[in-house]
Amino acid sequence: ENMATFRTRLGAEDKRRLDQHSEKLRELEARFAAQGTTSCTTPKLTLAAGFNPDANHEASADAQIEILAMAFACNLTSVATVEFTDDHDPGTFSSFLSGYANWHDMVHAGETKRDIGGLLSGYRWYASRFAKLLARLTEVQEEGGSLLDHTAIQWTADFGYGAGHNGLSVQTALAGSLGPNVKMGRLLSFTDSEQLWTESEWSLNNLYVTLLQAFGQKDTTFGTQAKGVKPGPIAGVF
Repeated sequence: ENMATFRTRLGAEDKRRLDQHSEKLRELEARFAAQGTTSCTTPKLTLAAGFNPDANHEASADAQIEILAMAFACNLTSVATVEFTDDHDPGTFSSFLSGYANWHDMVHAGETKRDIGGLLSGYRWYASRFAKLLARLTEVQEEGGSLLDHTAIQWTADFGYGAGHNGLSVQTALAGSLGPNVKMGRLLSFTDSEQLWTESEWSLNNLYVTLLQAFGQKDTTFGTQAKGVKPGPIAGVF
């Protein structure tokens, strides 16, 4: 109404400019309204009656992924973590029942018995949750692409070598985006995954420094530096 009143006091050229401005505002309104139907919404959680978060890990994982995606889409946070903490012996993971015995024992034996069916099923289950997270972020459309296009994701594990309870051969996957000049979609190994007792030149501390610097921060250390590992970013990652 203010613009309509204001318009009556303008000359022909200024009226044309004001009309162009009004049209741009209407375009923005329509675009944001459309985004609201596909991005920031109430999380779609389908938890069955009798749901037990300590037993139904698949439903819990799906729910956490949905909450994380909507927290990002609604700008409630810019950093989030999904962590599977019942990894000592997740015997209630229904996906593992075929060939599944004891997760803790299988991880310990994985060095010498590479054909353990339950062990492969377990790792495949974790990988499938990672894939689900990427797929869900891809579904959320926002200005300039999908939520995945605007999110940097790191996936890693507690141990590189379970039997040794160490992180010497830990691997980490990077997905999403850190800008047009940063290559993501990568799997990083700090050392030869077959040399389970070999010290690495790098650690996760260094990777976190690398990620921080990719975001424009000036940090050169992160947390407690591992013995024998030099501080700073990992050369050549980005």
